[in-house]
Amino acid sequence: MREYRFRGKDKNTGKWVYGFYLEQDTYSMGSKNTKKDLLIKDAGVIVQNSKYDSGTVIDKETLGQYTGLKDKNEKEIYEGDILELNKDGRIFYGTSDGLLAKKYQLVGFKDGAFMTCRNKHLIDDYDTYLWIISKYSTVAGNIYDNPELLEEGE
Repeated sequence: MREYRFRGKDKNTGKWVYGFYLEQDTYSMGSKNTKKDLLIKDAGVIVQNSKYDSGTVIDKETLGQYTGLKDKNEKEIYEGDILELNKDGRIFYGTSDGLLAKKYQLVGFKDGAFMTCRNKHLIDDYDTYLWIISKYSTVAGNIYDNPELLEEGE
């Protein structure tokens, strides 16, 4: 069965949190023992347990879904991750005119599937199915913490 899990950066600490995702028009944070509740408008919330009794407000720009796939080292791959392709993968998934595929590729979601950018790093240029190349790659970072990886050379 497919695992539905998300991650996002805690809006207060900047640390990654993992769990279920809720989008709320208004999210109330506070203690049941006090009358001090903090209402957060248009909140993205990651809940770490199935009881949905507490959550962490995240920066919605950093939200990424677990793809259900792991890299060659068995690390989970999330939307927004940057994968490093090994040489075999770069040759095999290169272009028809003999160019190698980029060493670093961004994971995204397009046309109902998780994909990567093969030779460009624009959201509309996802062109390689993630399930095909995941065995040739390792998670090198993500677009939020390591955007410079996408600027590195061939």
